[in-house]
Amino acid sequence: MGSGKSTFCEYLGTYVKEPRLGGFGNGFIGELNYLLARKRTWREHPRGIDFHYFDRSVWSSEVFWLPEYSYGHLSYDELQLLFTTRDALLRDADLPDLVVWLRASVLTCSRRLSVRGDFDSETDIEYLCRLESSYVDLMTNLNARGVPIIEVNMDEDLYGADRDDFYSNILADIYARLD
Repeated sequence: MGSGKSTFCEYLGTYVKEPRLGGFGNGFIGELNYLLARKRTWREHPRGIDFHYFDRSVWSSEVFWLPEYSYGHLSYDELQLLFTTRDALLRDADLPDLVVWLRASVLTCSRRLSVRGDFDSETDIEYLCRLESSYVDLMTNLNARGVPIIEVNMDEDLYGADRDDFYSNILADIYARLD
C-alpha cells in the first residue's frame, strides 16, 4: 500500500497492452474474488520471449490475510478457506520466473497514503508494519525456492521524465533477467 505498484503497473500497461484489474473490495469476499481473478496473462517480450504479467497475484495475496485476520476483518474459517483455495490454485502451478518487489519504507507508504486521501488514507502504521513483515517472509520464501527477486527501492517520489526513466530502467532489468 503506497509503494507505487499501481503507478508502475500503469506504466507497464503502455508496453504490455494489458488492462490492469482493479480492486475487489475489502474483507473475505474481496480477498477471495481477488485471489480467483488473478490469472496468468501471456504477452510477448520485444525479443520474442513470452512472459507472465501480474499486478500482484495469487502468490502474494496471502501477505494481507494474516494482518486482516489479526484485526478481526477475517474469521478463522475465512482465513482457512483462503489458504485452502490458494493452495489448490498453486498445487500444480509453476513458480514465478521473476518477482519485482517494489519496496518502500513504512513511513514513505504511510505518507503517500495520507496524501492520497482515498479509502487507504486511514491505514495505521502498525498495519503497514505487519504488511512489511509479511512481504519480507514471502520474498524470503520465494527466493529460497529459487525465484529471483528484483528489489526496487521506491522511497523517492519521482515525476515526469525522471519517473519514466526510473521505470524504463526497471523494465530493462526485467527483460535482461528474462533473456
